[in-house]
Amino acid sequence: MIIDLRTLSLVTGIIFSLMAIALILQYSLNKNYCGIGWWASGCTTLAAGCLILHSRDIVTIEKISIFTANILLLSGLILMYIGTMRFMNKKENLRIIISVFTLFIFSTFFIIYIKRDNNIRVIILYIASSIIIFFIIHILIVNKISSIRISSGFTAIVFIIYGLFLIFRSAVILTTGHIVSVFTPDYLQIAAFMITLSAGVLWTFGFIIMVNQRLNAELRGEKESFELIFNSSPAATLINRFDDRLIVNINEAFSVITGFSSGETIGKTTNDLKLWADSEDYRRIVDEIEQNNFCNNYETVFRIKNGNLLNGIISAKIIELDCAKHILSITHDITERKNSEKKIKTLLEEKELILREVHHRIKNNMNSIRGLLFLQSETLTEQPAIDAINEAESRIASMMVLYDKLYRSDSFNELPIEEYLSGLVEEIISSFPNKDIVKVETYIDDFTINSETLFPLGIIVNEIITNIMKYAFTGKTEGTITLIASSSEQGTTLVIGDNGKGMPDEIDFDNPSRFGLHLIKTLVKQINGIVRIETVEGTRFIIDF
Repeated sequence: MIIDLRTLSLVTGIIFSLMAIALILQYSLNKNYCGIGWWASGCTTLAAGCLILHSRDIVTIEKISIFTANILLLSGLILMYIGTMRFMNKKENLRIIISVFTLFIFSTFFIIYIKRDNNIRVIILYIASSIIIFFIIHILIVNKISSIRISSGFTAIVFIIYGLFLIFRSAVILTTGHIVSVFTPDYLQIAAFMITLSAGVLWTFGFIIMVNQRLNAELRGEKESFELIFNSSPAATLINRFDDRLIVNINEAFSVITGFSSGETIGKTTNDLKLWADSEDYRRIVDEIEQNNFCNNYETVFRIKNGNLLNGIISAKIIELDCAKHILSITHDITERKNSEKKIKTLLEEKELILREVHHRIKNNMNSIRGLLFLQSETLTEQPAIDAINEAESRIASMMVLYDKLYRSDSFNELPIEEYLSGLVEEIISSFPNKDIVKVETYIDDFTINSETLFPLGIIVNEIITNIMKYAFTGKTEGTITLIASSSEQGTTLVIGDNGKGMPDEIDFDNPSRFGLHLIKTLVKQINGIVRIETVEGTRFIIDF
């Protein structure tokens, strides 16, 4: 039988091209695996080497064609080797590869253009190819990826047969000293093309099986991991089909929490089980999943098998199982947490009620004390005693203002200073007969002060405003009290001033003889502050704390 080797060479090149396309498609589906692209490049290079052999019939480029074809054929095997190393998660030995390739290029160039010995050129090609094939065989045999043992062993056998054939041909050339032209229909030439073609198809087949076996093993591992996590999760977990919402699987925690066994749930929907205490929650969750492919931390109430209600927080996501869309739902039982929160809220409400009652009672008691002081002052005739009783009554009034504010506020620990001071100043001024001639100007920043500081601060303000009302505007037809409060990182500043007569020179604030001034100094110290007095155009008390 006469076989046209030119046609066979062309077919070999086309087959290698088709194998390259198959590997490229495999690479596009499995880009996570290194090496597949190198295999595709190797097949493409081998195909180019086979096809370029046909141009050797053109006399003017014969040597260039032979040299290029030889380089491409060896390069294709080198790319196969690199791809195999990368697929096995190993790094190729570039130093050896570069050394072999460089030596091959120079020796081939020398033989073709200088020595012009076709036998030696072919032997060099076969030996260099055998060396690269040996590297491929070695990595296929010693690989430690258990999932591809069989396919890598099969591929190694294909390369072993091909490598042995190349060594055999080299031995034949060395013993006979003669080799026919590449397209001469000799049995060994026919065998060379047929074995190359068959080996290429088989090792490509082996490569693809290696990829699929590795992928299947990883998918099995992922599935086993998923099932382990699914079954061991402490949260109630179920999977239902996206299209008809039928439940396909539940974990043990779902049965424990809800009371429904797998036999009672699989093949039914959550609506069939009447799990939703509020059907609107189910509709909202489904709408969110359909719009976003997931929903996160949605709190709802479930009705479990025994009819009890269960507070749960559910998260769900669309996943793909067996090439179909499913919904994975995870529900955490937060009933105990909700009950604890409800209990804490009840306790807080009770505490708030008690505190309000305490403040209310204190305010009422102070009001009683104030009334008693007023009645006592009515029985006195000595003016100093009356003044002392009235001042005590005024101090109690300032404390009553604070308790009233705390009683009405949302917090018992602090108050906005503007809300407290404005009401306090109005309360103090309203008790004096000259209240109509006094105008109050306030410049108060928006900040809060804790109640522990407000108690002494209220008495301080009461003493200062009382002194101003009693002494600053004597003999005047009008007067102004200025109240300034500001806060910064350095602290809080309170300024109370008037445009009255000013403080008499005989009063020494550092060594006060009056009880009121002494009280101011003591209380300022109590709030870790300092006080200074300015007597220009009236009197100003400046308190920093």
